[in-house]
Amino acid sequence: MNDKDEREEIKDYYIDSILKSTKELDVIIKSIILLASENEFVNEIKNNPNYPHQ
Repeated sequence: MNDKDEREEIKDYYIDSILKSTKELDVIIKSIILLASENEFVNEIKNNPNYPHQ
C-alpha cells in the first residue's frame, strides 16, 4: 500500500469515528431534551391550582 492510500484509509477511519460519535451524541442530547420537557410538564401540572393534588 502506498503512502497516499494509507492516509486515505486513516482519514476514512477518523471520519467514520466522528460520524458515529456525532450520532451517539445526538441521541444523548435528544434524551436530555425529552427528559427536561417531561420534567417541565410535570412541574407545570403540580403548580397548577386547578390540578387535583392527592
